Amino acid sequence: MSSLSVFNFNSNQVRVILIDGEPWFVANDVCQVLELDNTTEALKRLKVYEKDGIDLNDTIGRTQRMLVISESGLYRLILRSNKPQAEPFQDWVVQEVLPQIRKTGKFDLQIQKESTSNELHLLGDAIDIIYSKVEIRPELVAGIKLNALKRLLSPASASALEIARDPLINNTATSDNLLTATKIGEKLGLSAIKVNRLLEEKGLQKKNDKKTSKKDSSWIPTDKGSEFSDFTLATGNNNNDTYYQLRWYESVLKQI
Repeated sequence: MSSLSVFNFNSNQVRVILIDGEPWFVANDVCQVLELDNTTEALKRLKVYEKDGIDLNDTIGRTQRMLVISESGLYRLILRSNKPQAEPFQDWVVQEVLPQIRKTGKFDLQIQKESTSNELHLLGDAIDIIYSKVEIRPELVAGIKLNALKRLLSPASASALEIARDPLINNTATSDNLLTATKIGEKLGLSAIKVNRLLEEKGLQKKNDKKTSKKDSSWIPTDKGSEFSDFTLATGNNNNDTYYQLRWYESVLKQI
C-alpha cells in the first residue's frame, strides 16, 4: 500500500491511495463532493468488492479506520448521482488524477501547477497582443481573458474562476456602472421584455438585423440612444459563452 495522495475538487478534499497498484478513494470524501449525506447508506449501492476498510492517518497523525471505494465503486456512485458536479468530478478524476497516479504512484500538484501556469501566461500574453492595437475597454479584455483561460483549467479551477468573472461581467463591476434591461426593470417595476420594448418605442434602441452569431448583441442603440448606452460583456446561463450586451447609463431613466 502506497502513501496517501490528496487533491481538491471545488474546495473539497479527496484522498486517494494505491492498494495493490489500484487507486482507492476515501468514501467520505467522495460522498461530500456528491452531496451524499449518509456514507454508509450510499455504500450499500456498491458491490462487496468495491468497498473496504483500511487504517489511515488523519490530519493530526492519528490512525483511523476509514471506508474506501475502488475505481469502479467511484463510477457507480457518480452514475447514480443527479448533482451537477458529478460529471465534472468524473472528468477530473479520469483525465487528470488517475493518469498521473498510475504513472508516478502519486498525484503531483506541483507538476500540474507549473504546466498549467506556463500555458495560462502564454494565452494571456497572446490575448494582450491581439487587442493591443484595438480601442477596447480594459474590462472587456479582462472578460475575454477569463473566458479563454477557463477552457485550459480543470473543472474545479474553472469553477473558482467564475468567482472572478461574475462580478466583472455579470454584476456591472465597472466604473460606469451600466444597467441591464433587467436592472432598469427593477427600478421601474417592469420586466426586461417590457423595458426593451419601451426603449425601442422611445427610439433609443433597435433590433440588430446584422446579428450573425450568438456573441453579437440582440439590440443596438439608435443615434439618440448612443449617448445613454455602451456595450459590455455578459455570459449565458451556463456561464460558458461570452457575448456582447447593450447596457445603459442611469441617465436613460429620464428618457423613458
